Amino acid sequence: MAYRVIPVPSGVFSSVFIKLWRRLTEQSRMKSQSQIILGLGIGFFFAVLGIGVYEYGWSEEGLLCSGDQCLVPWPPAVQLMASGTTWPPEVGDIYPDATFIDQEGNPVKLSSFKGSILLIEPIGMTCAACQAFSGAHRYGAFGGVTPQRGLPSIEQLFPQYTNGLSLRNPRIQFIQILFYDLHMNAPTAQDVKNWTRQFRMQRSDNYLVLAAPRAFQGRATANMIPGFQLVDQSFILRADATGHSPRHDLYRELLPMVRELL
Repeated sequence: MAYRVIPVPSGVFSSVFIKLWRRLTEQSRMKSQSQIILGLGIGFFFAVLGIGVYEYGWSEEGLLCSGDQCLVPWPPAVQLMASGTTWPPEVGDIYPDATFIDQEGNPVKLSSFKGSILLIEPIGMTCAACQAFSGAHRYGAFGGVTPQRGLPSIEQLFPQYTNGLSLRNPRIQFIQILFYDLHMNAPTAQDVKNWTRQFRMQRSDNYLVLAAPRAFQGRATANMIPGFQLVDQSFILRADATGHSPRHDLYRELLPMVRELL
């Protein structure tokens, strides 16, 4: 097959080259302008953030905090790291010295009860077993939650499995910690007040209900509900019967251990 050669004027090549060069130059200029605008935007953001942090500071909860509200809250894991709290508790270790709030909004450090035996119950307010352990079958359910059928309160169970000890023994401190409210958010002091009123838990009876901040919410905490933990007088976690796969059995191990520690 024979090919016919068609002559092309030299001016065509130069015209195409010039158009291509102009297009590349325009794209490069537009790209440079976009980068400059983006850089200015990022710089402005960090400048405003820096001024805000300088004016309002930061806390364990986040940046730009006023009262108990932060414009930029830390993720829960970061909040715990900032507070120096190791979570979740581990058997054989000193219990995390976390700070919670009582029904009046006052901070309470768990270590303030060192020297007493602590029976700690992690609570989710929508947890059917938690409500039953709290006495819902006697006092009525809280927030419309149906309590777990056939499960007595811890106050009823305690003497049965501790050889007659009372949960109101002055050497024992029973502490419920509310980690989730009825909407799975962080509970408030008002939630604590409502819970204690519903289940007749008076602080004078060495019963104490506390609310945990948002930082404690997460899988590790959710896996601790429902159940109980036993902390000795040296503030060491001795038994853990929390979650659906507890390390210790509540009835055969944790509760009988209370008498051994007294």
